[in-house]
Amino acid sequence: MPVSLLIVSAPLAFAIALLSVPLFGHQFWSTIVQTLSGDFYSPTSVGSVVGLITAVGSFGVAMLFNLLARMLLGQLLHYGPEFLT
Repeated sequence: MPVSLLIVSAPLAFAIALLSVPLFGHQFWSTIVQTLSGDFYSPTSVGSVVGLITAVGSFGVAMLFNLLARMLLGQLLHYGPEFLT
């Protein structure tokens, strides 16, 4: 992913290539991780396991992002009341 920071000063075709490589790597990793549940669990419980993992992952990321954003904005720009609702 750090290579994608070079997109700002690159020509259009090279910028597309620089953006495509990390996106391909992330999708490749995501596919491998999501198919592991099919190897470890029975076919009748794979859907439940994947759903639970996805829900917990999304909830955790959203919760951490909201806490971080509230902390940063509260200290730097004082936008804390927006995150209370």
